[in-house]
Amino acid sequence: MIRLMRTKLTILAALLVFSPYLFSQKDSAPSGPAPMALAVIKIIDEHYLRAQANPLWNLAKEKILAGDYHNPAEAFQGIQTQLAILEDSELNLLNSVEMAATQREALGEKIGIGLPDFAIDRNIDSGEARVVTPVVGSPAMQAGIEPRDVIASINGKGTNDMTHEQIMHALRAGPAHLVIHRGDQRMQVTLQPSAEKLRAVEFFVRPARKEKIGYIRIAQFTPDVAAAVKNAISNLEQSGVAAYVLDLRNNPGGFLNAAREVAGIFATGTLGYKRSPDNKREPVDATGKPLTDKPLAILINGGTASAAEFVASGLQGLHRAILVGTKTYGRGRAQIFFPLGDDYGLQVPSVELLTLTGKGFKDTGIAPGLDVLQSLLPEKDLGSVRDRQFVRAETELEKAKPQQ
Repeated sequence: MIRLMRTKLTILAALLVFSPYLFSQKDSAPSGPAPMALAVIKIIDEHYLRAQANPLWNLAKEKILAGDYHNPAEAFQGIQTQLAILEDSELNLLNSVEMAATQREALGEKIGIGLPDFAIDRNIDSGEARVVTPVVGSPAMQAGIEPRDVIASINGKGTNDMTHEQIMHALRAGPAHLVIHRGDQRMQVTLQPSAEKLRAVEFFVRPARKEKIGYIRIAQFTPDVAAAVKNAISNLEQSGVAAYVLDLRNNPGGFLNAAREVAGIFATGTLGYKRSPDNKREPVDATGKPLTDKPLAILINGGTASAAEFVASGLQGLHRAILVGTKTYGRGRAQIFFPLGDDYGLQVPSVELLTLTGKGFKDTGIAPGLDVLQSLLPEKDLGSVRDRQFVRAETELEKAKPQQ
């Protein structure tokens, strides 16, 4: 089982997960207690974006080195405890069970309650868990959970006293009773997990006032999403659409290569940049050959994060698309996965994401060209006349003409 899991992680490595996970296969480090501690320190020193800026890292490092670990399990617990004081929900030491669960969520193998690992971060002020976005159509979205909602407690336990791994275990374990804070509002929901596989891509033809509009919604950038979008384009072209709406609302991100391929279906060129801890900047280009040059609008909102906001920003920067909706979440970092033997692994935020103009967007997000406020809609209303953001995009597209 572990061997199969590591094989799948290698596949993830080749694809570069980016949402917020950027998995990259590195040489496996020894899994003994002392070697594990030394390996974790070396990796963080060399690859953690905030190793120099976070004053708590030196303190955590000293305590990790001073730990009296008799076996790998003790080392895992001790190191995990020290990393928790850094208060960075994107820096995680995982065991094999947690690695497998995170992998399943990245692949979209099942929806669960709709709050996967990369859809949860921390409220900076309170230390409580915060929702990046619920998965579209999931129990969490159906219950009314919204981006930036604070999860105050899970099954009666306050999340400010839980590590990220403990939070994820509680959300994955089965029915979860959540106390949610949204500003001054307080609500309670009980979520039953769904075994349904994520529907990464949905599409249909929307008859507009003048021309047909092709609507494509991407829930998450899973490895096969580009093929699904190509299939959608082929079907929509046969239906005679004159323009496209790409819906990236409440999309928490996904695989980098998949996101680049999707962008490449609509445009060529550099989408933005990634900057490593040593300040080196590398371009990130769209890949493949464009299948359409018809007018394009992209819908974004506060649940559009990571790879999704990067793609939206890139296509806007290339003057290929107009952005309609509200400002994105602002999760402008990606991570590298480092295996530590067979049973443990370390996720480290190692890449800062930049727009075409060289600006980071962590915590600030990407602003739309056309700001249209709208409450979250049930899945059945997305892309309908009840969808104000879609209707505004439709209006703008009817003014546009295909590129020459």
